[in-house]
Amino acid sequence: MSYDLFMKKSKKQLCTFPNWSIPRFSLVWAYVCIVAWIRRIWKEQLFDVVDLINKGNVTKKVELARLNLRAAKKARRISAFQSAGNYCANGIKLLPSDLWTDEHRELTLDLYTAGAEMEWAIGHADKVEEYVAAVLGREECTPIEVVPVKMILAKLRAATQMRFNDAIDLSLDVLKEMGYKLIWSQRLVGIQAIKLAMQTIKNFKKLPREHFDSLRVMNDPKQRAIATLVSRVQYSAFHAKRILLNILCTCRLVELTLAHGISEFSGPSIASLAMLVLLLQNDYETVSEFGEIALSLQEKYGGSRYAETTYILYGHVLSWVKPLHTCLAPTMNGYTQGLRSGDNEWSLYNLLSHFVCLPYAMGSPLAPILRDCPKVLLQIEEAKLKDHLLVVRILFQMVMNLQLPPGEKFEKLNGNHYSPEDEEGNESAGHMGHLHFAEGELMVFHGNYDELANRAIAKGDHYSQLMMGFFLIPMETFHRGIALYAMARRTKRRKYKAHANKIRKQVTKWSNDGNPNVKHYVMILNAEQAVLDKHYEKADELYKGAIVYTARSGHLHHAALCNERYADYRLLRSDVDDAKYYMSEAVRYYREWGAVGKAEKLRKEMEEL
Repeated sequence: MSYDLFMKKSKKQLCTFPNWSIPRFSLVWAYVCIVAWIRRIWKEQLFDVVDLINKGNVTKKVELARLNLRAAKKARRISAFQSAGNYCANGIKLLPSDLWTDEHRELTLDLYTAGAEMEWAIGHADKVEEYVAAVLGREECTPIEVVPVKMILAKLRAATQMRFNDAIDLSLDVLKEMGYKLIWSQRLVGIQAIKLAMQTIKNFKKLPREHFDSLRVMNDPKQRAIATLVSRVQYSAFHAKRILLNILCTCRLVELTLAHGISEFSGPSIASLAMLVLLLQNDYETVSEFGEIALSLQEKYGGSRYAETTYILYGHVLSWVKPLHTCLAPTMNGYTQGLRSGDNEWSLYNLLSHFVCLPYAMGSPLAPILRDCPKVLLQIEEAKLKDHLLVVRILFQMVMNLQLPPGEKFEKLNGNHYSPEDEEGNESAGHMGHLHFAEGELMVFHGNYDELANRAIAKGDHYSQLMMGFFLIPMETFHRGIALYAMARRTKRRKYKAHANKIRKQVTKWSNDGNPNVKHYVMILNAEQAVLDKHYEKADELYKGAIVYTARSGHLHHAALCNERYADYRLLRSDVDDAKYYMSEAVRYYREWGAVGKAEKLRKEMEEL
């Protein structure tokens, strides 16, 4: 904007007031009006003004660098992360040569920190490293001043580079510098975690609901920084398979909320506490109550952790007490809210659950899942989140192989989208858990019961230990039970019968506790047990009831599997006509689900009867 235009608009603004022509009055009002007008211009046209400054041939000035920082913060608030990053970069260029002196260091640190955060939000890991190195390489900065940059570095180590233990060590060092002792000692983490978990759950239950409505907001910058670092340790500990450390961090975050007020980490930490209640006590009523508190605090505070709270609640907690289809809308909302706040990690976990994991667990057709996988994969590739990328490739390859004819080539998780060489030494909990799950799915639906049953005996609840309450755990457990019952029927060996019955009792307990998603699992496993017990009339009744239930509820994969198992049982009873009928039903449901290769194999077997 030119100087002449500026003065013209100022005079026009001034003329709107009465008596403006009186000399003293007009002078005072001129000052007041011009200042007010300038403030409005900065507020409404800040981007235009700063863009003009940056395009011009300006000298380095602190005031102009500060304007770029203001523009970056405004751009961040409206989720314009690319623009915010550009403003930070321009602001850094406009800093004077003595940028690290006491006079300018606060502004310099603000620009570098904001720049690193924005580059992280758009997936530019190299640029993040550059900003972080520039700050950590300065001797002028005090340990407290570099805490925000170290927090970003810990995030980078964990989510992008999958150096989870390095991220933990870095965060613990910073916490120590801040005077906060997270753990007693490395050797006593287990004892400390279990003791603190039981105490925290007990204390939290005693608090009335009204207590959380009256909690103040955490305004102490030091406590907020501590909460951020503990949250980073919690995330990294899960993926590093240091589960007890993860539990300890959950309890510490809840303590920080109760002692210092609500922060952006209150919702996720209380959601995680609800998950601990689920794992340690199987108290579904308390799980639901804690989940509601987590949601109410997240709504009250807002902030950037909405996606994390949503994913923990609907991926690991409420999915055990509510039908899976009710989790679809919240996970999509968690994805969009996470994108707006720049939280790529948890936003994309919600996206993966919404388009891949939830539809698969519900038995939805494979074709739409397969169509959505490339879209999810593209977004994760752009965010450069390596662990997320491996997980989606594993699931993509699993769905692809399920559509192909059963055979040695396709029973193994190997193909265009994923191969064992892709692991690159990564052994995070998410990666190893989903790999274990996908391999088991291929075994059960391709009929490789022998290998799956023996793996079930050898590794037991390996998947549930890795994934801590994830909603796919009941289905993975159920499929292990199917393989064990199939081998028990085939071989009559006691080891298969004992392990199969143990799984049946576990799934029955989940159903009795209130999990609405496992009813047909119980029906099918009870039918399998009835066959072993030679209660044939009961077996017929249970199989038929399970077939009707799975078909009506839209669980195509389990409708097919149940018909297939019932056909196998009818063959055992030498009823070929019944066996052929239920085999044809299995073929129909497998085709409807999208496993056309398996359907074709069953059709050929049926013709040979």
